[in-house]
Amino acid sequence: MPPAPLSIVTLLALSMTGLYLAAQDMALLWLAYDRDAILSGQAWRMISAHFVHVGGWHLGLNVAGLVMLALLFRDLLSRQLIWLWLLVSPPVLSLFFLLTDPQLQGYVGLSGLLHGLLVMCLVYGWQGNKMVHTLVLAVVVGKLGWELLPGASGGAEALIGAEVYAPAHWAGALIGGVLAAICRLSQRQHKDRPR
Repeated sequence: MPPAPLSIVTLLALSMTGLYLAAQDMALLWLAYDRDAILSGQAWRMISAHFVHVGGWHLGLNVAGLVMLALLFRDLLSRQLIWLWLLVSPPVLSLFFLLTDPQLQGYVGLSGLLHGLLVMCLVYGWQGNKMVHTLVLAVVVGKLGWELLPGASGGAEALIGAEVYAPAHWAGALIGGVLAAICRLSQRQHKDRPR
């Protein structure tokens, strides 16, 4: 039997794939981030938007990223960490969109959350392998900086058939870092408590 986080990731990947195959157009209509719809009371879109995709390549790249991260960090990801990421990140990222970008009318995809999961794992597991985690964090920061350049995401946009919304990546990474820091502080306080 696979470890709990791998089971959760497998279920998530299968659910996103099934949703795409069974009802992509309906899912985009009813589940995508739509600023006006959210402000009119359709709050579920703040969560569901991150699990629907504009096309097969978009879905495939996101599922591949999710599975890759789950496998790379399988020794680090606990059931609690994966659920924390899965339950906190989507609404917080969507809230970031609402508060910081009134021009953003629509958004779908998992990439912002994936950047968060990657950074969460790197920061949370930093003590275990400082050199590798620091190096990979530097590469992530470099990638996020590169995305600031005009046309930097052109290849990805051509592949998935949609605009890449880079602020989702930056905000997702920030959310992941904050979640990891909170978990580490919580562990330290728990460990320091007299028994």
